[in-house]
Amino acid sequence: MTLTPRLPANQNPLHKHEASSGTAEGGAIVFLTESGTVAKVTTSGQAPYGILFTPVKAPLSGLPQNYEFPTELGSITQRPGDPVDIYQEGGIFETSFYRYIGSSGINAGTLMYAHIGDASHNGKLVNDDGSTVSVADDGDGSTAKAVAEVIEPLSHKEADANKPLAVKLLI
Repeated sequence: MTLTPRLPANQNPLHKHEASSGTAEGGAIVFLTESGTVAKVTTSGQAPYGILFTPVKAPLSGLPQNYEFPTELGSITQRPGDPVDIYQEGGIFETSFYRYIGSSGINAGTLMYAHIGDASHNGKLVNDDGSTVSVADDGDGSTAKAVAEVIEPLSHKEADANKPLAVKLLI
C-alpha cells in the first residue's frame, strides 16, 4: 500500500471516484469535480481537496458489473465510479507515492506539492514548489498550493530509493 495512516484526522467516505478519470494510487492528491466526485489532479485549476486512501484499478471489460476475482475479495481496491475514502483536514501519514527532486534529501519542514502535467507522476507529492516541475494550484491557476509538510527527514539515498515519507496533511 502506498499510503499508511499514522494519525488520521478526517476520513471522508462520501465521494465517488470520477468514472472517466481512470486509475489512481492510494496516496494520490485528488480534487473535487463539479459533479461532486473526486479525481487525481492532472492540470492547473484543479485545487487539491484531499489525499486518496482507496486505490482505484482499471475497469474490467467483458465481465459482469461489480465482478471481483477471488484474489480481490476483501480488498479495499475500487473501480472508477465506485465510492472511495479520502483524508482531509490534517493527519499524519506515511506514503511512498511521491517524487523526489534534488540531491540533498528531504528535510523536516519541507512543503510538498501535488505534481501535475506528467501522466507518470500526476497526483504524487513532490518536493518542488513549481520552479522545476508543474504543481497543482489553489484553483486560480497561479498560486502553488502546499498539500503536505514533511515531519521526518529522508537522506538523498533514502528518498532516491523511495523509502516511505512521513508527512502532515495540510489540506
